[in-house]
Amino acid sequence: MFTIVGAIVVLAGVGAGVFMVRDRGGGSESPTTATGQPATETTGIDETPKPQPPNTVTYIGQPITVPAGIDGPPRKQWSKDLEDLLWMQVVGDDVYVTNGYSDTTLARLDAKSGRELWRVPVGDVADYGVWPTSSAVLINGDSELRAYDPADGKRLWRMSYPGLPDFGVLDSVFLRPIDGAPVLVADSVDSEYRLRALDPSSGRELWTQNRGLGANYILADGRLLLFGDDGLVQIDADSGKLIWAAPVRRLSNAGPAGKYVVAATESGAVSAYDAGSGQRRWTKRFASGEAGVGVLPSSRGLVVGEEMEDGEGPLILTGVDLATGERRWGPRQVGSLYLGELGWNNALVTATDSELVLHDVSSGEQIASAPLSAPIEGRSSAAVAARVAYLVEGGSDGTLAVIRLDGSMERIGSVDLTEDDDGIDTHLYAVSGGVLAVAGDRITRYG
Repeated sequence: MFTIVGAIVVLAGVGAGVFMVRDRGGGSESPTTATGQPATETTGIDETPKPQPPNTVTYIGQPITVPAGIDGPPRKQWSKDLEDLLWMQVVGDDVYVTNGYSDTTLARLDAKSGRELWRVPVGDVADYGVWPTSSAVLINGDSELRAYDPADGKRLWRMSYPGLPDFGVLDSVFLRPIDGAPVLVADSVDSEYRLRALDPSSGRELWTQNRGLGANYILADGRLLLFGDDGLVQIDADSGKLIWAAPVRRLSNAGPAGKYVVAATESGAVSAYDAGSGQRRWTKRFASGEAGVGVLPSSRGLVVGEEMEDGEGPLILTGVDLATGERRWGPRQVGSLYLGELGWNNALVTATDSELVLHDVSSGEQIASAPLSAPIEGRSSAAVAARVAYLVEGGSDGTLAVIRLDGSMERIGSVDLTEDDDGIDTHLYAVSGGVLAVAGDRITRYG
């Protein structure tokens, strides 16, 4: 199946991703509103492409602000060994980590200096680990959710789950980073899925929805898009009110695209829906058999990504007109790694085993490329900052390279990565004026 590397639940540098879900059957039905009536198509849809803000990278239709990059060869600034490192999240210049397989602790580090600002015991930590917000740091335990004050680590509140969570905490601060943004909690009661929105500073329940669980979540323009076993569901993020629902069978991934929502099925079909009403505008097929496709809304319409039919080989990209679903360019074979659309030049970034490539989003044509000394082993081995990319070439014991993301594709510099433990992959996180390289229990900052 098609996947885009990088995920909401694990942010390596910058990224949000497409989660894969499975269903049975095929086809789609008409959307309904909160009253159960058929949704009607809205008028006045703005189909004019809008340029993305500078210093952003766009994934699944959402511009994510990236930090300032370095403008010279990378140099080691500090390194810190953290025993039994379990989870790590980076928010601005703050690094939150959990350590210890028993008697787990939560700590906040300063990304600029590596200095530990505080550390507190937090007990058990489940699969979705630590989730920092602007007003609370959330720990997902095996049977309860706990919140801590980012300023000093003091516990703010705790909440027991009536049933074990299926997806744990999905924190909207990564998609809408403003104070007081709701925290989304997915759990189950008597095998019935439930989605709750909580105030992060108090744990107070804001609203509850008993649909859409077993699904994936994207927040855009104050609307929560859920996709999965229930098809497509739009919910008002502040009130929890259902806006519309459109059953879609065998749905694989979806994303917002301005005043549209685009969705792909496991059979390779892509559809565009009116974001206000859920009315389907068009459906086109972009893959044969079970190759699988992914939708990548862009500033110039829509890009559809398709894997080779055997699930291996280069990614195939096709530019699509959002208004009609007609091909604008492609299909074009590119590298197997997709890093997003750059806000400063509206270029798509991909990588092959031998080079990093910029593509014009309007035409799909190659703009520029830079040779790589060794392949990049995955999305977590790459991070994008403003106008530069940090790349680990060759995996563990490889090279950290810095390459300009403009027409020059200049290789600014590189540094060898030396690790004590062979075979440990290095994960990168872009921070202001540098990058954090994480291998095993060690965090190293280069700037």
